[in-house]
Amino acid sequence: MVEKRGFQTVQNERIFCAGKDIFRAPCSETALPKIESRMDGPDLDADSNVEEKDAAEYFYGLLSLSPNTFLGLSAYVICYLLYPLYEEIGRPPQFCLFLYGQTGTQKTTVASFFTQLYNRGNGIQRPPRLNASTSAAAKILCNARDEVVVLDDLFPHADSDLRKQQEKTFLEVLRYVGDGTVPARSRGSEVSQQEVRCGVLFTGEYRIGTGSDAARFLSIEMKQPDLQLLKQYQERPLMLSTFYQFFIQWILENYDDVVEFLRDHYNFYSAEVTSGVHTRLKEMHFFLRSAYLVFLAYCLAKSYLLADDIVEADRYFCNLLTQIIDQQDQLVRQDACGKLKSETNYTMHFRQLCQNRAFHIADCLEDFNESKHDGLLYKGKLCLRGKCLKRLYPNGSLQAAINQWRRDGILEAGGQNPTKQIFSLGGKRFFFFLLEHLE
Repeated sequence: MVEKRGFQTVQNERIFCAGKDIFRAPCSETALPKIESRMDGPDLDADSNVEEKDAAEYFYGLLSLSPNTFLGLSAYVICYLLYPLYEEIGRPPQFCLFLYGQTGTQKTTVASFFTQLYNRGNGIQRPPRLNASTSAAAKILCNARDEVVVLDDLFPHADSDLRKQQEKTFLEVLRYVGDGTVPARSRGSEVSQQEVRCGVLFTGEYRIGTGSDAARFLSIEMKQPDLQLLKQYQERPLMLSTFYQFFIQWILENYDDVVEFLRDHYNFYSAEVTSGVHTRLKEMHFFLRSAYLVFLAYCLAKSYLLADDIVEADRYFCNLLTQIIDQQDQLVRQDACGKLKSETNYTMHFRQLCQNRAFHIADCLEDFNESKHDGLLYKGKLCLRGKCLKRLYPNGSLQAAINQWRRDGILEAGGQNPTKQIFSLGGKRFFFFLLEHLE
């Protein structure tokens, strides 16, 4: 009898428990003994009339409404859905997301719609508020398993005491998730310590956290989608849980292969990817990118996306994720007064981008297409357009990066101008990086 939700092993078989329903690989439905659940709910509601391809297209279409926001949210949900698989490689996820933005940008609506896996047939529930006590928040965390919960609405309250309580709960929850446990509490003669194995998505109107606190979560800005299109997706809430039912079934059929993929991907990050960012942030990059890659592998296996589309989708998300983590690292490097603790290592960060293949590069002059490529290989140099680097290094950080690249000798500049022209391309200007210094 099964008594907990999520992926698990029962009688040497991989299964997924969703309330009263047990999902198994097709080959085991008749060959192995029956497995029953003791749980009354919650259930992974699905629409039995929906074809798998339609559910996948719905999910992919939903992400396209606001990719800079929705890709990160969906990867986070998938990451915690796969918590037991990450456990098998010895790296369970233990971090939070913070969805921030101005009031009226649909943060709460979007957060709830993306994260609620179960009981969607009963409607999307409004999440608990962040002004709850730390003990109430701890109870919410301990009751969740292999999923993401929402703690809603960090806002600049006029009452300073209430604002302090919100921020205290925020920081305490960060530590609970990061440590994987809530603190030991006395119950009579017994002392109990409960496990935390869920993700937390905070929403709020202002950014919070510096130093080591900022290394426990990742901030994603809410970019408001087209509200009319969003409403059309909201009118079919079961489509999302239907997609996850198909996705879970595919994971069960390929469980060992997915675990091996995650292990190989983590070994790559550990051995190859160098970065000047905080170690925790580097691991967040691994978790979110690998979770999204598992989704893309599912799309490829089902022939819902072509191989070229997969490469482009991964490149886009990897690029986006690197930007988000770089911005978060700025908070990590600040002290409580907002002063930088140390200079950002732009050279190491740029090398990481190159290793992650974050740029779309043409192999030669003849292949370069301004609308498709960020740059090209030319005379032993990596030549990148300025608009690409401005996107990666916003708010004045590009000039600081250029200064450091020049000092470190990886950027070949033309006099005072950091760019050089390629006359064969109509005199377009590029940043010239020396390939031998990017290894």
